[in-house]
Amino acid sequence: MAIMLLVVTPSFAAVGIWIDGAPSFTATDIEFTEGVVTHVNGRAKFSLLLAGTANGGAATMTTTDTAISTSYSLVRKDIGVQVGLAGTLADGSPGQVLTIIITARAGSGTFLVTPTTKSGFVRLTFDAADEYATLLFVDTTIGWVPIAASAGVIVHAP
Repeated sequence: MAIMLLVVTPSFAAVGIWIDGAPSFTATDIEFTEGVVTHVNGRAKFSLLLAGTANGGAATMTTTDTAISTSYSLVRKDIGVQVGLAGTLADGSPGQVLTIIITARAGSGTFLVTPTTKSGFVRLTFDAADEYATLLFVDTTIGWVPIAASAGVIVHAP
């Protein structure tokens, strides 16, 4: 049996249950609890970290803000005129997904994000409006890994 969870937005999720590779039935309710998947009275119970933190949601950063919040699943950032503004990203929670999107850019400003713990890259460089990067926090050993980015975002390799 396979259970597929499709997260469309931070406020909607759909569940499809398949047995032996074929759709089996429709789930009418889901009970989310902490911990690993357990079965109670024929119901699957598992934890859901919806697109990032338990609260999901979004935050907006001004042109002078540099510390990216890990309390939200989406962070919108305006870039000012400063070239090379250094941004920081602390460790998240295992399984957390975080998207950073640039909403506006003034002049030739750039925003360089260097996570505390990361794998496969050194930093992200944003230099245009509408650029984004989506990162997954694996654990405190592997850290943040990029899972998607717009074409303009430069992911510097180690």
